Amino acid sequence: MSYVGKLRKKLFGVIDAVCTQREKYFVSSKKDFTRRGKFIPQDIFKSLLLMESKSLSHELLPYFNFKKETPTPSAFVQACAKIKPEGFEAVFDKFVSETTDNNAKYLYKGYRILAVDGSDSHVPDNPDDPESYFPNPNYNLFHINAMYDLIRHTYTDVIIKKKRTTNERAAFIDMIETHRNDNIPIIFTADRGYESYNDMAHVTEFGHKFVIRVKDIDSQGIAADLGLPDTYFDKCMTLKLTRRATREIKEMRKTDACIRHIMGDLDYLPKDYDRKAPAQFYELPIRIVRFKVKNTTEVIMTNLSKEEFSVGEIKKIYGMRWSIETSFRDLKHTIGLNYYHAKKSDNILQEIYSRMVMYNFCQLITNSAKIKRTKSGKGRKLAYKIHFSQSVQICREFLKNKIKCNDVLMLIEKYILPIHGGKDHPRTKAPRREIYFNYRLA
Repeated sequence: MSYVGKLRKKLFGVIDAVCTQREKYFVSSKKDFTRRGKFIPQDIFKSLLLMESKSLSHELLPYFNFKKETPTPSAFVQACAKIKPEGFEAVFDKFVSETTDNNAKYLYKGYRILAVDGSDSHVPDNPDDPESYFPNPNYNLFHINAMYDLIRHTYTDVIIKKKRTTNERAAFIDMIETHRNDNIPIIFTADRGYESYNDMAHVTEFGHKFVIRVKDIDSQGIAADLGLPDTYFDKCMTLKLTRRATREIKEMRKTDACIRHIMGDLDYLPKDYDRKAPAQFYELPIRIVRFKVKNTTEVIMTNLSKEEFSVGEIKKIYGMRWSIETSFRDLKHTIGLNYYHAKKSDNILQEIYSRMVMYNFCQLITNSAKIKRTKSGKGRKLAYKIHFSQSVQICREFLKNKIKCNDVLMLIEKYILPIHGGKDHPRTKAPRREIYFNYRLA
């Protein structure tokens, strides 16, 4: 069996395994899906994987091959309500586990490189949900905290929260907690939203590495007031963090800029302490790199050693982080996360997990495709990549058994795009709304 055939079998096997755990993932294990109906629970998972931007009725008809037994949208929604969102989360987690290995081609100098970032998703209006609702103008937001493998180009973990309850830094700690005992070291890279002593301390305590962009030295961030020169540099130091702000600490601070008084979260320093006892310190070894990027200056904080990673490699690792940004674009527009078919929170969670599983499935198949040389054997002027949008469409038809296993990669390899480097267009900031149900494509 070909790789794509094995991957499809693995995905369907994960879905079957989740469906057998009725007590864990069904709302009512004794009642739900016990009678012979128009569809089985596996149909719920598979149909949500394959949904695009059409209305629900137009999505169901082709999935059930336009048979007269095709369930109505109402029946489908009621069936979805019988499965807990945790069932879809389990499919995502199990599929990630089944498709993750420690192959050297997915490592950088022996490290996995995982990016962490968050993205808002506009969901259908629901004023009755105060945790996601925003008035004037009326809209609802869910926040997706994701961890992304920058070499394999797949999501490895996700925490989904309603916008008003989200905490990106806490979500980061929860996600790296799952890698506490990993045998392969990991480099976690993140943007300025994760500039936190607590996040850096957790990564360090777990034996992994971090590359995090922080605010510049003239700001109110971590890199401020450390006595650093206003030029480009690569310096190592050990921050001494304490919750005490006594006169003694202030005097020590005059001669040692690395002593920092903190009031926020730091799980390795107790919040309650004996005022008569000596001050407690938590030592955080860091390396601060400041360099020029085009017309601006960036500051990176890391715990990678100078001997193992040069400044150029630090810049390269952080530059790779942009892939998680483009992955959100593909997830929303190409996979179809912008097009929800539900209004209730549990059903929305089902769709988000399904889209992320579909993204991983398509990326894994796309990764195995190879760009062929020209017929003349000559090299091309530009580097090329697989057309991901076309690849997704082919993968969808493959999951519907409309394309043979041996034809999938051959079709994907036909569609390639040139990579134009050096472009730097300003990001267009415009409000983006959910697509209303009555304006879907036919």
